[in-house]
Amino acid sequence: MNPGAPEITIPSDILQKWQRIVDLLANIVHVPSAVVTKLEPPHCTYYRIVASSHSEGNPFPNDDTFSMDIGTFCETVIKSREPLLVENAMEDAQWKSAPETRVGMVSYLGFPVRWPDGRMFGTICVLDDKANHYSDAYQELLSHCRDVLEGDLQTLARLGDELEEERAHLRELFARVPEAVVMVDRDCSITRVNPEFTKIFGYTAEEAIGRKVNEIIAPDGLQEEVEGIMSRMVQPGTYSAWKPSAHARMAHGCPCS
Repeated sequence: MNPGAPEITIPSDILQKWQRIVDLLANIVHVPSAVVTKLEPPHCTYYRIVASSHSEGNPFPNDDTFSMDIGTFCETVIKSREPLLVENAMEDAQWKSAPETRVGMVSYLGFPVRWPDGRMFGTICVLDDKANHYSDAYQELLSHCRDVLEGDLQTLARLGDELEEERAHLRELFARVPEAVVMVDRDCSITRVNPEFTKIFGYTAEEAIGRKVNEIIAPDGLQEEVEGIMSRMVQPGTYSAWKPSAHARMAHGCPCS
């Protein structure tokens, strides 16, 4: 995963898959709560629950957030990057004041979840409202579920890298086109111009972006016609083109020669 790439959004189908995983975990391990958490960029000062089991007695709803400085079980897993097993927080001086105990959760088993580049994604964990030593079989099960999540993250990161490579290639092609090219949004406002556009028409990118094509370069008397053409171009399933004539206006107001 490219460290400079934008943060990857977890698609809804992946979240639905993770939801089924935590629902199964809660059912198989016989606990009221199974959750997946995600450390939120860019500052990573809190984590958010992105999948929470639909089980009776689960006090942690989806999208619940927790600060990274309050001493939760998941916070400890994220910071230590190691699994954590707490059999009974009420009999453990280190954990008896953990925030989870205030909502009745006294035992915990959690594993760290990482992006392919080693950065922390979050955790996958189960919690119980009674003491629980979580058998070796349950620990292995949770570890395998963690591996499934990391496999999904690896796929997303690979696709993200491939998409970024394609975008870089398109940016290079856009910059090298030997004719003036503009990109517009659905409102026909300019979102991008290539260097040849600025060379021919005299507008800098900053001056052009946000304005409508017909306002700045359409020939006098043809603004409405150009606006109609541009409107059709952004409609799904249609294609139109307009090539500036010799009378297209430049930044200083004179016709393009």
